[in-house]
Amino acid sequence: MAIKSYDIRYLDNVATNIGTMFEYAVACGYEPKVYWNMFASSDVAKQI
Repeated sequence: MAIKSYDIRYLDNVATNIGTMFEYAVACGYEPKVYWNMFASSDVAKQI
């Protein structure tokens, strides 16, 4: 049995929140690819 680093119950909420975050960033004028790179290299992304 594999040990997961996250609780499966939070997966839907995390996906929804990240999607909302990206929609907001694009609406504020960020280029999606640039924002993705900033997010992917952030401490928040590392915790997820």
